[in-house]
Amino acid sequence: MCGLAIVGIGLVGDVRGVTVLMAVYLCGVSVGGICSMSLRQEITPDHLLGRVTSAFWSTHYSLGPAGAAVLTWAASRYGVGAVALVAGAGCLLVAVGGLFTPIRRAGAEPAAHPAEFRSPATSPTS
Repeated sequence: MCGLAIVGIGLVGDVRGVTVLMAVYLCGVSVGGICSMSLRQEITPDHLLGRVTSAFWSTHYSLGPAGAAVLTWAASRYGVGAVALVAGAGCLLVAVGGLFTPIRRAGAEPAAHPAEFRSPATSPTS
C-alpha cells in the first residue's frame, strides 16, 4: 500500500491528490509498525525484548538521513515525479521480496499447546 501511494504521488499533479496519497501512505506505515512490533513481541524471548527492540529501531532509522539526502539530491536533478516513481517501485520490490521469505509464515503456529493454557483449578492433580 505504501509503495503504491508513493508511485501515485509521482503520477498525480495536484495538491489534493498528494494529500490523499500521503494519508494512505501514513496509514500503511502505521499498520506496518503495528505488525512489526507485534511480530517482534511474539517471537522474541521476554528477557531479550528490550535489546531486540532497541537494535531494530537503531537499524531501522540509521539510514534515514542518508536516504533523505540522496532522494533530495535526485529530486533536484531528475524531478520529484520521477524520483517518487522510482522510490515507490523500490518499496513495492521490497514488499514483493518479503512474500518469499519465511517471515510471512511467522505466527502461523500457536505459541503454546492448548494444554498449557489450563488454569490451575482445571489441571489434573497428581
